[in-house]
Amino acid sequence: LADRLGRYAQQPESGSAPGAELGGVPLAELSVAAVRSRILIATGDAHLFAGQLAQQLTGAGPAGTAGTPAVSTTAIMAAASTAAAHDVLDTVPGGLGGQLAARGRTLSGGQAQRLRLTRALLAEPDVLVLIDPTSAVDAHTEAAIARGLRAARQGRTTVIITNSPLLLDLTDRVAFLPGGGGAAVQGTHRELLTTSTAYAAAVTRGSEP
Repeated sequence: LADRLGRYAQQPESGSAPGAELGGVPLAELSVAAVRSRILIATGDAHLFAGQLAQQLTGAGPAGTAGTPAVSTTAIMAAASTAAAHDVLDTVPGGLGGQLAARGRTLSGGQAQRLRLTRALLAEPDVLVLIDPTSAVDAHTEAAIARGLRAARQGRTTVIITNSPLLLDLTDRVAFLPGGGGAAVQGTHRELLTTSTAYAAAVTRGSEP
C-alpha cells in the first residue's frame, strides 16, 4: 500500500478498481516527481547517515549554504518533542551540533526510530505515510507520540500503517485491510472493535492484519 502511494510500485491497471487520488487526480496520472514532492513514505528502517545531527535531521546544509536553508532549532526541537525524541538528542555528544554515527549504530532501536520520525516530521510533506512508527518504543512513549502526531499534523493528511491500538484510537478513520485480498472495512477504531471480529483480533492480539 505504501509503495503504491509513493509510486514505488505499479499502480492498478486502467479499468480495475479505482486507485488513490491526490487532490482529485489519480496518482497514476501524475508524474513520479509530482507525487514524491507531496507524499513522503517514512519507513521504520530508513537509513540514518553519518554527520552533524541537525543536518541529518533536516537535510539542510550549514546556515547560509546555497539551496539548503537551515531549519531553525525551534522547529527541530518541536519535531523532536512530537516524536518523544528529546532524550535521544541528548545521547549524541554535542547535541544538534554533534556527530551522528553511520546507521545510528550508537543508538537503540527505539532511539533510531524516534530520530527517523523527527526527520519525517521536519520534512512537512502534504501527505505523510508512516509505517509502524512506534514498533520499537514502550507503551508510555507510544501514547505520547500518538498525541503529539495528531496535534503536529493538524490540517494535513497523515496515513499510519499499523496495528497499534494506541495510534489507531487517535485517528479520524481506520481502514482495515484483511489478508487474502478481502474487502476493506472502515470506521473509527472503537467502531471496528465492535463490528469486525477480524479487526479486533488483529489489534488486540498483535497479529498481522
